[in-house]
Amino acid sequence: MILNPDSSHLRARTVVIDDPGSLESFMTPRDSTCILHRGDGVVGIGHIARFAPDSMLAADVWWEEFCADLENETELPGVYGTGPVAFGSFVFDPDRTSARSVMIVPRTIVGRRYGISWITQLSYGDVDDDPPMRQMLPSRPHIDDTHPGTIDDDRWLQLARQAQELFFSGGIEQLIIMRDLLVGCTAPIDPRWPVALLTKLFPQSWTYLVSGTIGTTSKLLAQVRDDLITSRALTHAPRQHDSTECHILDALTGQGPIAAEHTQTVESVRRTLASFSKSWHRPQHPGIVTAPDGNYLASDITGVADGSASSLSVAANIHPTAFVTGTPADRARAVLSEAEEVDRGRVSGPVGWIDTMGNGQWLSDTRGGQIDATDPSRIHLFTGIPISSSTTPEDMAEDLRTRVRVLMDVLNAH
Repeated sequence: MILNPDSSHLRARTVVIDDPGSLESFMTPRDSTCILHRGDGVVGIGHIARFAPDSMLAADVWWEEFCADLENETELPGVYGTGPVAFGSFVFDPDRTSARSVMIVPRTIVGRRYGISWITQLSYGDVDDDPPMRQMLPSRPHIDDTHPGTIDDDRWLQLARQAQELFFSGGIEQLIIMRDLLVGCTAPIDPRWPVALLTKLFPQSWTYLVSGTIGTTSKLLAQVRDDLITSRALTHAPRQHDSTECHILDALTGQGPIAAEHTQTVESVRRTLASFSKSWHRPQHPGIVTAPDGNYLASDITGVADGSASSLSVAANIHPTAFVTGTPADRARAVLSEAEEVDRGRVSGPVGWIDTMGNGQWLSDTRGGQIDATDPSRIHLFTGIPISSSTTPEDMAEDLRTRVRVLMDVLNAH
């Protein structure tokens, strides 16, 4: 853990402000964090503390101890998501990665939610109410080279075919196998550029930036807001060429293999929430989330908390879900340890924030990017691609091209 050594007593002050407009405009090129959704969210500038936990549960303990020593003055007592927060980005699988999880407590936080805007400042000395300066607009990265990461297209297709052979013997119905790319630019990448594009292109999704990990997702892994716990079950709808719409329509009415898979995913989430809640609810039929790289069935499962479980502890128990591993999730994760050659690092691991009351939002996804910590002119892009027993080589190749193109479009867009 890294702390400011100037004082032994940390203070935080939160004040209400007028609507600041674009939250992204406060972000600096090198030391900012954010979770943004539909124009609202929180942005962090600088850091007052940083911690590299071995697990989400260890991070939860650290954050609780951190808050216990914090002098917290606020004009919004008890208001969800205000005041000091910690941003976190966790590795997908700690047993097979060289990456480290991270927790960051920003020095300055600017937020807006449900029509309320605020600034929180943390300091070991006097705390002032002056807002941070707005920054210059980010510059678009100029791509210098692009080449395969750990594996190329041919190797990915080979791994996908090998995985299909395990479906019948291993009880796997779907597997998410990661493909990666390395992109080099002519200058250090300003992470605010992809953040600005993602919030513009996908306003209904959550856009995140934490310690160089960048992405956007519709997958709400866990949200705790006072006594209400929410988790969104998402299921990939495999491409079926001309019959895709028919398959989705069947699934929306609870019919067909996609609906059966979604029901299994929902039940897995419900069982986990049951250990934290005294009652729960799920919609009778799923909705649909559309994205350039595919369609997804979506069901928001909610529960009334039966104790004081934090958002971190709930997310730790839900991760990893079938959305980032396959179906069923536990078997799929075991198969991935052998079938997947890409080190996902913190991509598809939980990313989000937690406040001093344990409230928070944690997300995950099958796609994203990680700016190289030693060479910020390079970014490692990842996209997970669903494979089922009925997926043909042609389907897989088309899906692969589509998902890679979506990632590159974010960097190339004007």
